[in-house]
Amino acid sequence: MAERGKAYRGMAGQLAVMAEFAVLGYNVAVPEIDEGDDIFVSEPDTTRIWRVQVKASKAKRPAAGTTPKSEGFQFLVKKDFITDPNNNPPVHVVFAMRSDMDAFWRFLVFERPALKALYTSGSLGKANKRGGVDYIQYSFSRHFAGAYMGTTRGNKADYSQYVSDWSAWLIKPWMV
Repeated sequence: MAERGKAYRGMAGQLAVMAEFAVLGYNVAVPEIDEGDDIFVSEPDTTRIWRVQVKASKAKRPAAGTTPKSEGFQFLVKKDFITDPNNNPPVHVVFAMRSDMDAFWRFLVFERPALKALYTSGSLGKANKRGGVDYIQYSFSRHFAGAYMGTTRGNKADYSQYVSDWSAWLIKPWMV
């Protein structure tokens, strides 16, 4: 049953990201065959296309009667996807985070080379092996004071600059 919930959450996160692109004035499509790209984003009236990988996570519910100061999210991404030496093709990774505290989606938007650099420097992400497959586990916490912290080997850093960073896609004039 947990796997079923994971599939629904993953699709909900993907649809939420697609909605964000539509609000910005971009066309979105889902590839018929999943080979790592969850969404294709195209710019109307041009030939520009972006490839986007979406990972979704839901915060764990706080214990009854407690008032949490933050909530945590974890994501698994295949290591060979992140460490591709050529970033070929270029891909953006969107971590979609769903909070039961306020029923909203929040997004951390990274270019793949940035995630790779953070992982190889030891700043973010840790190795994780499941079923013989190498993954990188990314862990973030959203502090209700506003910061988004990433944790690796006990080190914490603020990744708030990646929150809803859709700067690679400018809002289209007809959407204003």
